[in-house]
Amino acid sequence: MMADYTRQVKSILKAHGCTFVRYGKGDHERWYSPIINANFSIDGKIESRISANKQGLISVTRESTLGEDNVSKIVVIYKSKYGKTKRYAEWISEALNAPLFENANIKSHQLNNYDVVVYGGGLYAGGIDGIKLVTKNSCKSLIVFTVGVADPKDTDYTKILQKAFTSESLSKIKVFHLRGGIDYSKLSFIHKGMMAVMKKMIEKKPLAERDSDDVGVIETYGKDVDFSDKTTIEPLVEYVRTL
Repeated sequence: MMADYTRQVKSILKAHGCTFVRYGKGDHERWYSPIINANFSIDGKIESRISANKQGLISVTRESTLGEDNVSKIVVIYKSKYGKTKRYAEWISEALNAPLFENANIKSHQLNNYDVVVYGGGLYAGGIDGIKLVTKNSCKSLIVFTVGVADPKDTDYTKILQKAFTSESLSKIKVFHLRGGIDYSKLSFIHKGMMAVMKKMIEKKPLAERDSDDVGVIETYGKDVDFSDKTTIEPLVEYVRTL
């Protein structure tokens, strides 16, 4: 019975991206968790769910409890260049008590371990950052949130979504748009160059032809602005809770 439960716990840890590092003292093992970005120990003889939770395994998976019937149903994944999308992902993960992964730290085959995948990506060059992770691999249920500088209330995302998803896949997912910000002092050299070219192109447009994205670029160019708002995740969180 002990060995059986130990195997189940290890399966849960692997499902959350944890990996075996080395054998420790006695019958202990050292594992690594990308969620807490640190190594941790597990006992080689886990007798019950209670003993697993007492070892601190909740913190490395962000599960409310660890048990054979309690593999997390929800996961939050994100890709963030400058931190705004990461912040929203952390807020959503906390609200849903769900494990959190950066795009690069989760394998495509792990997506099927979850009933609901919440994916967040920043908007860059008319696309959703890192979105191929969830468009090229099947998810049981997919919720996407985008983060950009423009005000979602005044922005048409049709072309961005059509670029990322087929009509069929788009009809099966739920998308939320959140407002982030930009700090020009932290932009990469290439990104600054792209923004400079974009600004020049927009300035050549007649005022009547500029959309909300164009106006946003002009108004925020060269500045440090942050429109992040934790309360705007509430519709997404409530929607996920109904699934």
